[in-house]
Amino acid sequence: APAGDAVAATDGADASGEGGAATPAPAASPPRPCRVAIVGRPNVGKSSFVNRLASRDLALVDDTPGTTRDTLDLAFERAGRAYVLVDTAGLRRPSKVDRGVEELSVRRTLGAINDADVVVLLIEPSEGLTDQDARIANKAWDEGRALVVAVNKIDLIPDAKARRALLDETLRRAPTLANALHVVMSVATGEGIGDCFDAVDAARAAHDIQIDTGTVNAVLAETAERRQPPIVGRGRLRMLYATQTGRRPPTVTVFANRYKVPTEYGRFVERVLRERVPLDGTPVRIRWVRRDSHGGRDG
Repeated sequence: APAGDAVAATDGADASGEGGAATPAPAASPPRPCRVAIVGRPNVGKSSFVNRLASRDLALVDDTPGTTRDTLDLAFERAGRAYVLVDTAGLRRPSKVDRGVEELSVRRTLGAINDADVVVLLIEPSEGLTDQDARIANKAWDEGRALVVAVNKIDLIPDAKARRALLDETLRRAPTLANALHVVMSVATGEGIGDCFDAVDAARAAHDIQIDTGTVNAVLAETAERRQPPIVGRGRLRMLYATQTGRRPPTVTVFANRYKVPTEYGRFVERVLRERVPLDGTPVRIRWVRRDSHGGRDG
C-alpha cells in the first residue's frame, strides 16, 4: 500500500463553454464510506462488535480463540455516515500461527490493515495491552493508517479511576501510541460504542486533513523559535519553507539547507504541528528536502 495520497492541485480553469453558456457542474459524488478494520488478538470481541452493529449474527461468535478464519465486510450507516467494517482473524504471536488456513487468515488480516482508512485495535482489561497488541498497533501506525485503541469489556471495570489507570498503563506500555485515539467500551452492554465511532470519525478526519501552507510555515517558524535547529554537517540547519504534499496520512515536506536532519528534531517539528492542528489518531510524515542556493533540491 502507498505511504500516502499526493495532494492534487486545482488549476481554476474557466468552466464556461462556447458562446458563454455556463457548463453545469457535475453532481457531487457521495462521500466514500470509511473503511474500518477491526483487529486484535483472538477472543477480544471483534466478531461480537460487528454482530451488534449488524443486529444479526453475520460473524461466527465462539469462546474458542481463533474462530474467525477470514475477513468479513459489513457495510452500514450510522448517524448519516457510511462505513465498511472489516472483521478479521485474531492475530496470534508468530510462534503460535499454524500453517495453512490460519496463516492465510493472518495474511488477509494484514491486508485488511493495509486497505483500511481507520484501524480499531480491540484489547480487553484482563490482560491489557500485550506485546502482540503493541505489534499490531505499530504495524497499522507504520503503514500510515489512522488508529483507535478501544478497550472492550469495560463493564468488568465499573470504577472510573480503575478505567483511567488501565488507559494510563496502556500508554505506559506503548508510548509510541500516544498520538492514537483511546476509548473504552463494552460490546456486551453497548456502553461507549458511540464514543468509539466518534473517535473513528475524528481519526479519519485527521488522516484526510488538508493544512493550509500558511499554518505549516507558522509552525516551522515557531519550531525554530522554541528550539534552535541543530548543527547538521558543516553548518546549522535552516528551514526555508514547508508545505503539505500528501494526505492519508498527512505528509509535510520541509525544504531546508540540509536533509540529514536528526530524528529527534523532526519529532519536535511534528509535536509543534500537532499542538496547532487536530491530528490525534493519525500518523504524520515529515519529509526533508535539501534546497541549494541555486534552487535545486535533493531528497
